[in-house]
Amino acid sequence: MWIDSTAYNHCFLVLPLAGFLLWERRAVVSSVSPRPALWPLPAMPALSAVWLVAVVLDIQEGRQLVMVAMFQVVLLVALGPRLFWQLLAPFLFLFFLVPSGAFLVPSLQTITADIAVAGLRFLHIPVFSDGYMIEIPEGPFEIAEACAGLRFLIASSVFGCFFAVVMYRSFLRRILFIIMSVLVPIFANGLRALGIIVLAHLEGSAAAVETDHILYGWVFFTLVMMILIAIGMAFAEKPRWHLPVGSTTIDKTSVWRFAVAGAVAKWVGI
Repeated sequence: MWIDSTAYNHCFLVLPLAGFLLWERRAVVSSVSPRPALWPLPAMPALSAVWLVAVVLDIQEGRQLVMVAMFQVVLLVALGPRLFWQLLAPFLFLFFLVPSGAFLVPSLQTITADIAVAGLRFLHIPVFSDGYMIEIPEGPFEIAEACAGLRFLIASSVFGCFFAVVMYRSFLRRILFIIMSVLVPIFANGLRALGIIVLAHLEGSAAAVETDHILYGWVFFTLVMMILIAIGMAFAEKPRWHLPVGSTTIDKTSVWRFAVAGAVAKWVGI
């Protein structure tokens, strides 16, 4: 699935990124001793029952999510709640190994079409819409599944979680940036579709932009990603395990280089 679907090529980067998050917490791993606990074990039969239901209903995504959840329970039992909590971020990051999100495509298509139509009407461009079909005097356009923006949404969400965990200490800032990394690509995809249609209107032909619309999308999303990183960097905090003892300063240059490197890595995944 990771190989066959371009929406999930980024999954190959999840384990290296999770490994990086663990490496960043190596001081915690060396200083906190595991204290195995048995109380989480009753969760295993419940998760096994959910896994069986997913098998019977042939829900592959459900089976894989439950399997990762079982692995989380194993880690909790083996390491104990204290060490598990300290390593919670890299452990939860493993859920991104599961290729999921395809069920969002129809909703994303609808949102993209609505944004494009609303923009065209705001610009006073004559438009007729019927579901995912949008027609202007210069020609028709279809918001196909490939144009729904799922690929960019998933990659942006994964990067947003990674960036938030590495760059912020505040739980509120992490949540806000993750929410932004989800909402921004959805809105940006609508603007991308609107921009392509407006370009066709200006050039006087829908076919004229059809060949290059993928290139336009890549350029636009690259710009959006860089803006997202710039906004995130403006409020960056270095996590406690990054700071030497007694230090309260942040090396802005190294943090910025890391953010750009992370973005490039995620973009390769896209």
